[in-house]
Amino acid sequence: MKVGKYELPKEIDSLIESGIWPLTDDQEFAQHEKMLIEKSMLSRVIIDEAKIYFYKPPFLNAKKGLSMEMI
Repeated sequence: MKVGKYELPKEIDSLIESGIWPLTDDQEFAQHEKMLIEKSMLSRVIIDEAKIYFYKPPFLNAKKGLSMEMI
């Protein structure tokens, strides 16, 4: 899948197609009500976190994300 001029990695493309990774604003926002990953699974991977939030593509790189936070 292409987002803008960039091709998404096949792993993320597969997660989007299966509904695990959000593609629309509505899907992204719905995570505030119901996480896309069960808490029990999350705690096995990321011990100190209670929630994980997936952003829809296109993704920002770290430099762009930091510059937006400073605005």
